[in-house]
Amino acid sequence: MDYEEAKATKGETMIRILRLLTIAVVIQIWTGAVIYAHGQTVPTEVKQAMIASISASNRPAGGDTKGGFHEEGGMWGVTTDGKLVILASKSGPASVKCGDGAHLLIGDFVQPELSANLATILGEWHVHPGGIREATTGAPGCVFVQPPSAADIREAACPINIVIGASDKTVYFYGLTGTTSKTKLKEFLR
Repeated sequence: MDYEEAKATKGETMIRILRLLTIAVVIQIWTGAVIYAHGQTVPTEVKQAMIASISASNRPAGGDTKGGFHEEGGMWGVTTDGKLVILASKSGPASVKCGDGAHLLIGDFVQPELSANLATILGEWHVHPGGIREATTGAPGCVFVQPPSAADIREAACPINIVIGASDKTVYFYGLTGTTSKTKLKEFLR
């Protein structure tokens, strides 16, 4: 092997090592994100905001004159200076369809100015309503879907995506592949 061949072999070896290191770093970052997302390391302040969203969903808002027929939710993340920021969304519209007819614009914040220096979004949550439509002549009774809907799953974009079932008091974690875990609200709040 002459000098040029040895130099080329050394260069190829360095490229292989760099590729392996890059793969290792990507795996480490991905593993950290998965552990974070599925380790349920949701800050206490965010859990408190989630409880407030459940209460708000059960109260009248907008066109929901009884309460229990609209979604509430929000997002949380970290600001450019490393502080936690919680962004509550405006109430979703009233839905009399039950099933999976309720919705919420998660990025339509009550205080949009809080997102001004948002560096990273860590998660989002929203409450599936707990209202029950009583059966009437010509209209059957119904309840809202409590787990993540097909639309929720299709639109999962954050490291942590949470649906809280106001009726079944269950916290559902989900991603683009569906529900990844669930736990009772009482357990989640510990």
